Amino acid sequence: MKIRVLFFILFFLIGCCRAQQDAAELPRSNYDVLSGLLNRCLDPVADRITVIGKDKFFRLIINADAQKSSAEEKFFYDVFNLRFPGLKVIKGTELDSLAFKVIVNNTEFSLKYPEAKTGRLFGDKILSRSASVKFAGRIESPSGELLWSGTPVDKSFDVFRQDNLEYVQNNEYDFMKASLPEESVISKLIVPAVIVIASAIAIVLFFAVRSK
Repeated sequence: MKIRVLFFILFFLIGCCRAQQDAAELPRSNYDVLSGLLNRCLDPVADRITVIGKDKFFRLIINADAQKSSAEEKFFYDVFNLRFPGLKVIKGTELDSLAFKVIVNNTEFSLKYPEAKTGRLFGDKILSRSASVKFAGRIESPSGELLWSGTPVDKSFDVFRQDNLEYVQNNEYDFMKASLPEESVISKLIVPAVIVIASAIAIVLFFAVRSK
């Protein structure tokens, strides 16, 4: 009788854990991860803009040396505009004599999946994710005086279940997608084997209990 009770308690706990895992919130998308990192990198820019005054005109210049606009430039613009919704950001050169210039160069957005492994409890495929953002920035007055310069950088690392990969990468930017890594032999063979053996033992126990 005790074996039967322990058996059902074990399966109940495993079922509860699995249900909680399935009901857990979805992982952050790659867009959310990189935009969060970029937002933190913009903190020193925000501090200087506050000192200058948000009532002034600003012009954002991104990768001016590049021959054409890129997806990274568009992403930077989008995040910048969301970070400073009331800022008077001008386009073109009509008000250059009045505008403070926020100049950004050498933008680097990196996203990789360094490792893939199999979870020990349920055999789920788990991906690790590393992301980083870096850029060289400066702010100049309308007369060209340097008011701030720096090279902000921020990084993050987390893991998520591989069956959420489509959700995680669901955006228009190719640089927010990455190739999947090769799974290690240990994760590929040994962990699934342990799960199979554990399942076999559970089945044997089940029929052993029923036969009593």
